[in-house]
Amino acid sequence: MRKQILLLVVMLACVAIFGACFDDETGTSECQHSGGVATCQKKAVCEKCGEEYGELDSTNHHLEKIPAKAPTSQRENRQTI
Repeated sequence: MRKQILLLVVMLACVAIFGACFDDETGTSECQHSGGVATCQKKAVCEKCGEEYGELDSTNHHLEKIPAKAPTSQRENRQTI
């Protein structure tokens, strides 16, 4: 009974991994990537198979605003050797 359950789990895992990229229209097993958003640093990630695809998008930036700090005097920043 345990062997049958293990075999079933392995078969379902294979279908989930390899079946997600099967295209019924063309009959090929190559993934027709879709979904995801490319940024200037990372390509889009396919929602079906999880692989990166396409080109970088040089116009899509995730900028982080870093608050400015008040200036300090030169004397505080000196290092003693």
